[in-house]
Amino acid sequence: MVMDSKLELLSDKCAALGIKPTVRLLLVSLNDQTLRFFESGHLKKTYVVSTSKRPPSNRKGSMGTPTGLHKIDEKIGAGSPPGIVFKGRRSTGFHFNEYHPAAADSTDFVTSRILWLRGLEPGVNAGGDVDSHSRYIYIHGTNHEADLGRPTSHGCVRLATSPSSSSSSTSAPATWSGSGRKSLLQHDPAGAIPAAGTKQHRTEASSRAATPGVPLFS
Repeated sequence: MVMDSKLELLSDKCAALGIKPTVRLLLVSLNDQTLRFFESGHLKKTYVVSTSKRPPSNRKGSMGTPTGLHKIDEKIGAGSPPGIVFKGRRSTGFHFNEYHPAAADSTDFVTSRILWLRGLEPGVNAGGDVDSHSRYIYIHGTNHEADLGRPTSHGCVRLATSPSSSSSSTSAPATWSGSGRKSLLQHDPAGAIPAAGTKQHRTEASSRAATPGVPLFS
């Protein structure tokens, strides 16, 4: 089995928290602005993302992308075509170019799919003022694909939405059609995963090419 060193640290954290690692794992690097999809310990694909333009933070009101271990708690938007705008997690039925054409370039829309995250580390990203779920932290499609690869979001993890922008035939890393509890996600702050009970560890950035693709669509 090919095991990424960061993935090993993630597994160590799961063990420390008493969580059984899932077959499919997502690793978001805030430093590299990438989302890596692992299945059975093998890296299947790397995607370019955009995380918060503010420093990483788990605190309510910070607008920072949270760190730590999460699960995909809810998946919203199955069957919606790419580019559809969601408001309050409900489809508007309009593509972002139709929903508010004059503001399409300046407004940050939540589009296509929503993967609503829930923190798994009490006091870190779960509960109180550090609860990722109550902060409405998503992985979601964006109308600003040109910004992928740079931290420009308001806390969420943005992904491409146009099927034509993907050269990959790999199915969605988040297993869109599967159970919302089949994937664990680790937000990797500045290239380091803090393994529970140990000092933070740093590893080299992945040398694999990142694909600005469409992990929200199979």
